[in-house]
Amino acid sequence: CWLGEFCLRTCQQLSVMPEEKISISVDMRSTSPHMPNPHYKEDGDRFGSKHTLKLCTGNTYRFTFRPSVQREVTRVTVADEVLTLDNNDGDTAGTLDTSNFQNSKSGSRENLVFIIHLKDAAPLEVSTQVKFYGARDKHALYGHEVGRMTINATIDKNISFPTGVNFLPKR
Repeated sequence: CWLGEFCLRTCQQLSVMPEEKISISVDMRSTSPHMPNPHYKEDGDRFGSKHTLKLCTGNTYRFTFRPSVQREVTRVTVADEVLTLDNNDGDTAGTLDTSNFQNSKSGSRENLVFIIHLKDAAPLEVSTQVKFYGARDKHALYGHEVGRMTINATIDKNISFPTGVNFLPKR
């Protein structure tokens, strides 16, 4: 992730290195039985990112966040929408309604920005490439069904930044 590399170089130059390395597992599911779960495909570097997340407009997705260390997820924003969170056995989950999202134009990709607030840490901003499809568009199913997205990051109370984002297929 070029942004993570830039942040790392900047922090090294300023001698302000975040102290804790974590990973956050993000499970993604459609809440509708009639809509597909998120998929992703590998694009190489054709569109600026190696992976494209595929979501359908007019759907609601449930995101479940599991930090690798004991950190409470206190707030999550996805695409400028603050998710209403519920906590259950250490997992934090919220839903994103894509009814107001527009289908992506042919041949284009967009950035989907997650801002994850962890207790006693600076907000973590992560951007992933996404393409939005209509509910009946078969292209939304091309590639692999998402098992989870893993965000690797370095955090502390003053600065947090991603060091990598990976998608793992559903098994």
